[in-house]
Amino acid sequence: MVLVAGIGIGLFVLIIIWTLTIVAVFVLAAVPKIRYGIPAVVAVTIVISLLLILYPRDSSSVTTAVQGVDEIFFGRLTLLIVLAGFIIAGFAVVFKFHISEPMFAGSRKLNYVT
Repeated sequence: MVLVAGIGIGLFVLIIIWTLTIVAVFVLAAVPKIRYGIPAVVAVTIVISLLLILYPRDSSSVTTAVQGVDEIFFGRLTLLIVLAGFIIAGFAVVFKFHISEPMFAGSRKLNYVT
């Protein structure tokens, strides 16, 4: 198994896929006619990520010895889900109060000749 700094190749594949997705979202957001393709790109990336996570490449054979068990997996997963929720909520608040803020025209100053 190939490890780079203790991280497997699968994680690097996921990082590359999500990086390309973020770039694609920015490109699609810049083009008005295909802006509605953003949810499709994100959905396809989620499906690909789930397939890569749920169907590992390595065929696991039945082993009798368990080398290690991650006992705090569910705690870390819960923390990750809560963190992702707060990030999404933060982006929603920034969008609502900053990005979608209306811009009003300034008042015109007219010089009336009397």
